[in-house]
Amino acid sequence: ADLLQASPATVSRCGMIYLQPDNIGWWPIALSWINQFTDVYDQNVIRHLEDLFDALVGKCIEFIKGKCQEWQSTPEANLVTSLMKIMKAFMSDHKLDVKDFVLQMKPEDLMLKLDQLFVYSLLWTVGGVILQTGRKNFDSFFKKLVGESIKCDNRKDRLLKLEKAALPPDTGANTFQDYYLDNFKWKNWKELLDKVELEEDYEKVPLNELVIPTLDSVRMLLFLKLSIKHQIPFLAVGPTGTGKSLFVNNHLKSLSLDQYLLISITFSAKTTATQTQKIIDDKLEKIRKGIFGPGFGKKGLIFIDDLNMPSLDKYGAQPPIELIRQYFDHKGWYDLKDRKPREIVDTTILSAMGPPGGGRNFITPRLLRHFYVFATNEQDDKTLQRIFGKIIELYITKNQIDADPAKIFRFSVEASTEIYQQICLNLKPTPAKSHYLFNLRDIARVTQGMILMNKKEANDMKKICRLWMHETCRVFYDRLITDQDREWFFNVLTHCTKTKLRESDMKAIFKGVVDDKQLNTLLTSHEILKYLRFGTIMSDDIDVQMRPYDEITDINAAQKRLEQLLEDYNSQSKKPMSLILFEFAVDHILRLCRLFKMSRSHALLVGLGGSGRQSLARLSAFICDHDVFTVEVSKSYTFDQWRNDIKKLIISAGVENKYSVFLINDSQLKETYILEDLNNLLNSGDVPNLLPPDEFIPLIDKLRQHAKQHDREELYNSGTNAQFYDYFIEQVR
Repeated sequence: ADLLQASPATVSRCGMIYLQPDNIGWWPIALSWINQFTDVYDQNVIRHLEDLFDALVGKCIEFIKGKCQEWQSTPEANLVTSLMKIMKAFMSDHKLDVKDFVLQMKPEDLMLKLDQLFVYSLLWTVGGVILQTGRKNFDSFFKKLVGESIKCDNRKDRLLKLEKAALPPDTGANTFQDYYLDNFKWKNWKELLDKVELEEDYEKVPLNELVIPTLDSVRMLLFLKLSIKHQIPFLAVGPTGTGKSLFVNNHLKSLSLDQYLLISITFSAKTTATQTQKIIDDKLEKIRKGIFGPGFGKKGLIFIDDLNMPSLDKYGAQPPIELIRQYFDHKGWYDLKDRKPREIVDTTILSAMGPPGGGRNFITPRLLRHFYVFATNEQDDKTLQRIFGKIIELYITKNQIDADPAKIFRFSVEASTEIYQQICLNLKPTPAKSHYLFNLRDIARVTQGMILMNKKEANDMKKICRLWMHETCRVFYDRLITDQDREWFFNVLTHCTKTKLRESDMKAIFKGVVDDKQLNTLLTSHEILKYLRFGTIMSDDIDVQMRPYDEITDINAAQKRLEQLLEDYNSQSKKPMSLILFEFAVDHILRLCRLFKMSRSHALLVGLGGSGRQSLARLSAFICDHDVFTVEVSKSYTFDQWRNDIKKLIISAGVENKYSVFLINDSQLKETYILEDLNNLLNSGDVPNLLPPDEFIPLIDKLRQHAKQHDREELYNSGTNAQFYDYFIEQVR
């Protein structure tokens, strides 16, 4: 046990027996696993399996622990048990654990297939936990290791020599991890990616909801599907913005609800063990006395996002994580009401988390040992350009953009990638700049801003350059807090415009936007970026969504337009606002209106009290025809009142299809449950256990009508309650 929090008095009463992990090792675990196949294989095959583990596993573990980096250090025994679980899953899929099937095979064919499965499993369990930079080093080491006869570690008199067919092709440029095993043939992952891309129907998906598969996502999904099929707990670890949660959630939604019960939880710093247990318990059905599960003929899948977010308690533990560990160790927990044991069956836990640090904690090895850990990595420039290039190409095709402006749209992908890489390298978060956190979602937001423009407005190459500069400013520049950082950003932006957009004349880009007398002076300062303005406010179109996103070059005209809209607001509002709309206020409203035009966009407005954050947000919401929703948090404000308020908000958004702006300030975040529910709302659009079935079922008739309007014929005709709930959450988001 861990005596970290114990007092000296407690420690002095403990008899100490120190068990050094090195003295026990993983070898007995491997031997006991191999022994289960003594009824299936003859002694030669058993001995060969022992040689595979003895010759390769120890050396590979030693290399990755000494020469490579992991997002979180994985216990050695866990790497070996993961290898055994994944290999056993592959063996089951190919009936290599069925005696009658094995007896029909030639011994040499059987050994070759076992060698292939072992190497493939080893590469993606022991070699699957390391960072991208270490994978090349591991590949060089592994190629050298298997290129000759390998001496066993425990049985020194034994040698192992693998056939060439047992290994992925060694083509020099490619690594062994560039290949996967398909029906005992080594194929490049790119072939599988191309196959997945052919199956995708991008034409029917709105551009802002497109999900472009990558090599990393294809690999992760293959092992995720294997883990679900064979009930292996799965944990994806990697930086934020790499698509871990997105791809897992998308796959889970594609599963049949007749066969699977899906439970989704997002952990935050304030998540408690009680909340976690309640979410899971409420979804499970009673099978018989003391035993609970997903229901007859179903498998349960619990997806926990941000697994390592719960904060440490005063004893250094994370209660929600200890609850999950209790499930793994004891197959259940105790009922919250009568304290009787609840055994949970037919349920698998899948998880995703970011690397420890920045509010995330290291999770205990006692929990980590139960998972098959899969490391996801930051995408390289080539992959980023492929993802966002695909979105831009679809936008150009759908909108039939002319050839010259289309060039700038295509160049903008490379420019956005370059500026993102430069910012990640040079603008690191510090205690004074803790919000300098950038990830792949930022490039997505720049791209999302670019595709807001229609064909009619996208008619000039210089305007498209200014649009790209404007979008990068809204995503990156608005986050910067010192003039030194803003000046650095301006220089990088200028460099990218010249080198990546191929527009060397900055004066020509700003001509007509900035007064000629000021142009030469401003060209060397970041102040010129304030003249970049785009928005929808100048249009009179009644349908807000149809208002064109276009450039605003006349600040005086924009000011007059906003004053007119403010008068309209005051004539309709019970609380009129007396505002003077100076230049900064106009810019702030334009930023907020841009945000409201994008789907799934949220804003954290930082500023001193009285600087107009709430007033300008209300006016912007009115301009975009959004309802403003607020809560009145008093001393007597209770959990039930909060839940009722949130219920009204998501029913308004999800059932009545009203665009809503939820305005809440820091002084209202008094209770941890408010923060917890907001976290869930931002991450998934859902607040667990908010709508019980008896309250949700009456809403289905309205949702069915919305489904018909949105051409969701299958949902309209034969949708289940669970499918309608997913559709409801989709509408909320």
